[in-house]
Amino acid sequence: AEECGDEPFLLATTVPGLMVVTGSNRHAAGLLALERLAPDIFLLDDGFQHLRLHRDLNILLLDCTRPFGNGWTLPAGLLREPKSAGKRADLVIQTRCPQTGTPAAKLPETVFCNARHELADAIPLSGGAPLPLNSLYGRNVLAFAGIAEPQSFFDGLRRHNLNVVASICLPDHVVYDNAQIRAIADALRTSGADYAITTEKDGVKLNHLPEELAEKTLLARLELTIEDPAPLNALVLNLLQK
Repeated sequence: AEECGDEPFLLATTVPGLMVVTGSNRHAAGLLALERLAPDIFLLDDGFQHLRLHRDLNILLLDCTRPFGNGWTLPAGLLREPKSAGKRADLVIQTRCPQTGTPAAKLPETVFCNARHELADAIPLSGGAPLPLNSLYGRNVLAFAGIAEPQSFFDGLRRHNLNVVASICLPDHVVYDNAQIRAIADALRTSGADYAITTEKDGVKLNHLPEELAEKTLLARLELTIEDPAPLNALVLNLLQK
């Protein structure tokens, strides 16, 4: 994870059959992958705005809770491109959608899919079978995360009736040093929590935890569910048949 980044490492270790290649020059990385790995499809993370590369399918992800933010691009807003760039999308996937009453972002003549994130289970960092989240009902937990929106993770734990007695917000893509690990261990002890729980993304950077702390640390696994995947499946199958 230190060499390639937490997200690529997580994908490589949790998605069977997926080949992950990273590099500062995407074109060069793609040529290397083509030569050595012979993939059927190249799937680019954050590739929508990478216009120098040819693409056969443009998929745009929008956060359903704030699809266009305040309407401004960085640094004044959250958008990487103007809203008008959405016209390039062959498909828009709205993420973080509620189960009912999903509002649709307004991009005329664009195919949409709605998706939602759900915490699935908890994996012991020290090894062992995953624990259903309902088995932790009412248990006291210390939640910590170094992701873009840690509060959404903490709220998800509470929705599953975990008693979050303390929480620690860390910077996105944080590299855990000794001081932060000591702070987590101290918070676990002083809060009276039964477990410390964090995300799988954080978990790939925690293999150096002290054994006593690792045995009390759980990784909450997040699942993405697409409500109606038919439009996505059709586009991908059509691409594969070319």
